[in-house]
Amino acid sequence: MKYRYIFRYEMEILLRFAGYKVMNVHGSFVRHPYDFKSGIMVFVVRNV
Repeated sequence: MKYRYIFRYEMEILLRFAGYKVMNVHGSFVRHPYDFKSGIMVFVVRNV
């Protein structure tokens, strides 16, 4: 199994290049604030 960690700002740039605008980033599916120790990133995006 291959595993790759993607950083928050790297994902934001990739989403922007794909035509999305990042509205918010959460650290869980119940909208906890994201921080480096969250272990999960949930992006709320809008199609531009």
